[in-house]
Amino acid sequence: LNLFAGRMTPEQLNEINNNPLKPYNNRAISSAYPPGSTFKPITALAGLRKGTVTPNEYFYDSGVYYVGRHPFRCWKRTGHGSVNLVDGLKHSCNIVFYEIAMRTGIDDIAVMAREFGLGEKTGIILPGEAQGIVPDTKWKEEAYKKGITRYATWFKGDTANAAIGQGDHLYTPIQLVRMTAAIANGGKVFEPQLVSAIIDNNGQETFRMSPKIVKQASVSQEHLAIIRQGMKAVTSEGGTAGSAFRGFPIQVAGKTGTAQNA
Repeated sequence: LNLFAGRMTPEQLNEINNNPLKPYNNRAISSAYPPGSTFKPITALAGLRKGTVTPNEYFYDSGVYYVGRHPFRCWKRTGHGSVNLVDGLKHSCNIVFYEIAMRTGIDDIAVMAREFGLGEKTGIILPGEAQGIVPDTKWKEEAYKKGITRYATWFKGDTANAAIGQGDHLYTPIQLVRMTAAIANGGKVFEPQLVSAIIDNNGQETFRMSPKIVKQASVSQEHLAIIRQGMKAVTSEGGTAGSAFRGFPIQVAGKTGTAQNA
């Protein structure tokens, strides 16, 4: 950024303009990505709301889950053994979420995702915000008509991929931040704001922005508490982010995730 504070040579400008990493792009709001395992809390909440999973239910993870004859694997090849929902979040166990999604169905998962503000612009006052994609059966039919997908039919394998944030999901980082904030605050989906107040050069307040709630996710506080418990476990000893937060001075909750998109 210091280059923009003074005179820039043509060579420096060309280097920035032709940089393959596209430094002008505001990735926080303008680029949409697969969320990977950061999406798993949404899959869990959809299952809890529909009653297809209970908080104390245990799943057996052998390392592989079959949809028909096709194997869908856990990231831990040997599996996690017997785990409940909180453990599934703590260890990011794919098999737990494959099973929840198969019982629940993609359309109910997509409804939950939209209630948490995914797949829509947040309304932040910055140019170039991307919308993203919440995939479901209707989306795939429309995508097929546009030539985006090879098939119009939503397959069970699509549901397995979607359960763990793979497949056709595309969200901006700020959408995932807002989703996570809503899990923390009881389901309130806020419009992100950059300014609290504006003070003129005489010290007088000329503008104040109040918090704006866009929607309230229709999810029970009991279910949100279970997800928060799992997300706290993620950052504790043995969780997928336990080593990153070892010795951290305050209580932290979160969810790790990696994703691929060819």
